[in-house]
Amino acid sequence: MRYEDAEFNWFKAKFGGTEDEIEFNLKMLRKVFLPEYDADAAIGQAISPYISIQTDGRNSDEIATDVKAVNKMASHIEVQLQVLKTLVGEKGETVEQMKERLLKNSAK
Repeated sequence: MRYEDAEFNWFKAKFGGTEDEIEFNLKMLRKVFLPEYDADAAIGQAISPYISIQTDGRNSDEIATDVKAVNKMASHIEVQLQVLKTLVGEKGETVEQMKERLLKNSAK
């Protein structure tokens, strides 16, 4: 398995809980790792991964490559957040039961 028992327990302790708590935790992680541009944010507080793409003196292919990289990064983070949700989403499940369920699901 990718994670050891202690790591599963850590995930459940930090990000588990009720369905609402799990959704709140994921929302906060998205806010940190996948910030959305907010035009109303104060100067210096507007963040977006796209803001850091430099356009001066670059051709459209170079810029497109950077945009694709940002999109891939965002997709990867979103997939990992869904994995995290799966890992912590089963209430009352022991680590052994969770590992068994994940192995069973991965065999499909």
